[in-house]
Amino acid sequence: MAMRPAIDRKEGYSMKIFSLLAVIFILCGCQKSSIPRNTHLSRAQAISIAKQAAIEHHERLEDYRLHWVGFNVERGRWIISFALKTPYTMGDPRTYHFFAIEIEDKTGNAEYIEGILK
Repeated sequence: MAMRPAIDRKEGYSMKIFSLLAVIFILCGCQKSSIPRNTHLSRAQAISIAKQAAIEHHERLEDYRLHWVGFNVERGRWIISFALKTPYTMGDPRTYHFFAIEIEDKTGNAEYIEGILK
């Protein structure tokens, strides 16, 4: 009987990120290429609002990179996610955190969504 090789940490990290993105796509119902041209906010305006909301929630933006920007046509909402610049390290809780900001296109109201990988 052949033994399966153990999943290394890097592959485990990739699997978690892939799972996270799959959940975001399912919940959003959107993809990068699906941003319509007739939104009230531009992509740049949505990112600016997201950064301001992150600062208001005491996030240190210098610790994060802009990870993904999408638009849910059905809900009329932007979703902008931020991931830590520090690579995920199993056993190091300081590397588990990410967050997203969801913005209502018509009003510009932002909602902070915290996430934690484990």
